[in-house]
Amino acid sequence: GNPLSIAALSRDLEMARQLLEAGANPNTPCPRYGSAIHAAYCHQSVPCDFAELLLPLLISHGADINVAHVDRGTILTSLARISEDKSVTRIAFLIDRGADCNLTGGSLHTPLIVAAASSGPQSLEIMQLLLKSGAKLDIYGGIYGSPLLAAT
Repeated sequence: GNPLSIAALSRDLEMARQLLEAGANPNTPCPRYGSAIHAAYCHQSVPCDFAELLLPLLISHGADINVAHVDRGTILTSLARISEDKSVTRIAFLIDRGADCNLTGGSLHTPLIVAAASSGPQSLEIMQLLLKSGAKLDIYGGIYGSPLLAAT
């Protein structure tokens, strides 16, 4: 993977800072982990408090909070797929900082479609949060087609 994504996965804030100050692009994707934001937010091994420390650093160096990974989609889509306790907190945190809950990407399409298809323990809470944050029910695509079809 790319060094910045590895620093995020390793919870090494100082290494991430040094890489960014040396000119590392925070949006450079890693085939396995996606961007550094994907690595920090979408892997269960990374604790919430570290991800919240890393995000401002990445944004201050030009990270795109809405960047999409070819397979995983956007960060919100990845978190909706994981659908666990910290997913709700992380999704709310990202939406508060400008993440767009209607962006499409990956084979699953939107975060709302992914949450509707998920059998995860927090999928209902995630769907409620996304809808309250402006997620649209009429965006179609991906392998499920729509949120309503995904839920069935």
